[in-house]
Amino acid sequence: MARYEMNLTDTGTLPEQVMGFRVRDLLGESSGITTYRVRDDKDAGFTLKHVVIRHEESLKYLQHLKNEYEIAKQVTHPNLRKAIDLKLKKQFGFMKVVEAGLVLEPADGESLEFHKSPGDSRMLRFFYQVGLGLAELHKMGYVHADIRPSNVTINVKKRKAKLIDYGDAVKFGTVLVRPNGPPDYVSPEHVEQRPLTARSDLFCFGCLLYWGLCRRNLPELRKAATRTATHDISAWVVEPPYRVNPKMPRDLSKLIQWCLELEPSDRPSSIDDCLPVINQTLQEWERNEVAAR
Repeated sequence: MARYEMNLTDTGTLPEQVMGFRVRDLLGESSGITTYRVRDDKDAGFTLKHVVIRHEESLKYLQHLKNEYEIAKQVTHPNLRKAIDLKLKKQFGFMKVVEAGLVLEPADGESLEFHKSPGDSRMLRFFYQVGLGLAELHKMGYVHADIRPSNVTINVKKRKAKLIDYGDAVKFGTVLVRPNGPPDYVSPEHVEQRPLTARSDLFCFGCLLYWGLCRRNLPELRKAATRTATHDISAWVVEPPYRVNPKMPRDLSKLIQWCLELEPSDRPSSIDDCLPVINQTLQEWERNEVAAR
C-alpha cells in the first residue's frame, strides 16, 4: 500500500513537511485541496496547493491543479498569481499519481473576503487592479469562471491586489455542465449552461463590485428562478447600487448595473469598457479623502 503524506484533516495537526517543503502555516482547505505556506531547502517561500488521491472523487481536484498550472505558468502580469511548478508523486512501480502539489508564488497578504474596509478608495483600488488582471487573463483567451472575494488576495500596506485560482478557468465558448463557484457569483449563462465568454466574467466582476462597495451580497440567481413556475431567471431583481450606498457616484452605479445585465449582449463588451469609469471614480475619491483630512 502506498504511503501518503497526511493533510491537516487526517491528524488534526499541521504536518512538518508536504511534497518536500517545510510547512509554515495552513492557508485554507477547500474542495479536497489543502493550501499551505511553505519553504524549500533554500528557505525560499511559496504557496503550495496539495491534493492526496485517495479515490475517484479526488481525481477532479488533481485536474483542478493541472488546469491552474497550465494557465498560471504563462502568467507575467503583476495582478495575477504565477505558478512555479507542478509536482506529482506516483505510486512505486505504477504510473498512478497518488499525490500532487502545485507550487505558486508566495501568498502576499490576505483574502479579500476577510477585509472589513468600507466601500472606500482602498477597496476601489483593489477592484481596479483585479480588473487589470482580468483583462490580461482575457487576452490569454480564458474565462476565469470563478471570480469572488475568496479568489482575490490583497496587501493593504502595498495597496496591491491579485486575482488568483484559475483551476476552473476555461477557454472562451466553453459550456460548463454545472456552476463551480458560490451561487451568488455565477452568471446567468453559467446557470443555464450556455457558452461562457469574457462577459460572463464581467457579470461576476459586477457581483464583486456590488459586494465590496455596497457591503452586501446579491440575491442568488438560482433561487430567484425557482420561485417562478417556469424557472425564469428574469425574476432576479437588484436594488441599484447608489440606493444602497448613497455616496456612490451615479456613473459607477450605472457601470455595476451594466455588468449585472442578465443577457450577455447587454453587458460591456470587455473589461476595458469598465476600467476608465473605475479609475475616474478612484481618483475623485482619493482627492476627496485627502481634502477631508
